Amino acid sequence: MRPKTFILLLFIIILSIYSIWSNNVDNSSQKSRANMQYADFLIIDSALFNVGEIYEKQGKIGHIFNIFNSSNDTIVINGIRVGCSCINAKVNSHIIGPKSSIELYVVFDPTNRKGRFEKRIFVQLNQGDFYIIPGIYGVVN
Repeated sequence: MRPKTFILLLFIIILSIYSIWSNNVDNSSQKSRANMQYADFLIIDSALFNVGEIYEKQGKIGHIFNIFNSSNDTIVINGIRVGCSCINAKVNSHIIGPKSSIELYVVFDPTNRKGRFEKRIFVQLNQGDFYIIPGIYGVVN
């Protein structure tokens, strides 16, 4: 067997094993997105915020999303996930009371990220029953 063929075959086997393993991991504390509903009762002041044109040398930039709970129920934030190490996100409270607001702080680091970008923040609510996905976008020069 040629070395390139062997390496390709080994890669496919490892990828298959990882795929099977990752699908069997017990995520009892998190539900799949297919079983979740978008939390339309939460009102975000700007669900997708345009940071405009920024410069890498300026360093990190931030935005605060105001999130209002229009329902009569208390909402609990169970998790915040970002898909890139260039984004940091946190809230000032993990509990949103009825008819109350919280702030989601998002910081984007443009270092080595030249060009157009769009970054989303996945916020899981009430043990995974609901979610919201605010985001930021712009251009790094």
